[in-house]
Amino acid sequence: MKSINHTLDIIVWPLTAVLIFLALQFICQFVAKTVGFFAVEGSEQQMLDIAPWTMLCSSVMTTLILGFTKPFRLFREFRKWVCDGYNALFSLLIILIAFFAGTILNELLEIYCGLEMANEYKTLFENAVRNPAGVLAIVLFGPVCEEIVFRAGIMKPMIDRNVKPWIPILVSSVIFGLVHGNLSQIIYAVFIGFVFAIVYYRTRSLIITSFAHVLNNSLIVTLMLTSDNYEEVRVENYLGTGPMIAAFVLALILLGVSIRYFWKNTAPEMMEKTE
Repeated sequence: MKSINHTLDIIVWPLTAVLIFLALQFICQFVAKTVGFFAVEGSEQQMLDIAPWTMLCSSVMTTLILGFTKPFRLFREFRKWVCDGYNALFSLLIILIAFFAGTILNELLEIYCGLEMANEYKTLFENAVRNPAGVLAIVLFGPVCEEIVFRAGIMKPMIDRNVKPWIPILVSSVIFGLVHGNLSQIIYAVFIGFVFAIVYYRTRSLIITSFAHVLNNSLIVTLMLTSDNYEEVRVENYLGTGPMIAAFVLALILLGVSIRYFWKNTAPEMMEKTE
């Protein structure tokens, strides 16, 4: 019986959380496309106008189901805190370094590997940030939903069963990357997801990762809304290719040293967990 419960905790519940996330996205998109098709004979612009609402609806529904219903109730992870203020701030610094390194990584992949976001994704995203529903989905509900699913939903059952740390961290980051669909986004999301997973594992709270996720998306949306050509706002244009590569290497070294220090100075299994 114990082995069955163990399997349920470390495999079935994380998988269920991800499937709920994907299923609600599919259902919302299907309903929206069906309504849009019959409303205006399936015009492309109508589909783009509906897309932000499907993003918002699926994020809100996933958050409500996984956050407040049995057996998940993952919203409780926002009330947990097993990390002092100093290490909380230090974890935010780690995430900011990761964002900088990840941004350069994306540019390097585009320059040397030709990997960039597909035009259909760009069009969808550009349209979404000019829609109130899209802004809410991208800036607030999307990040919170993804933290509930990919950090708490996947990692918490494994953490509670004392699975070796690298397993929930890697599983969470890889799945987080794969659901983004586009190869350039997958690589970036795996990289950022890995850092987010480390921070969640050591703090046991969604507060820090959710705040950082919201901040990152808010900056991107602000840049897109205030810049005439946001695609021209690149690290390469400010530093040049050579210095950018050097900055990337330095950022990775600093990130590795910072994560090592953070890991050694946070030990949640030795602290009292608060509900």
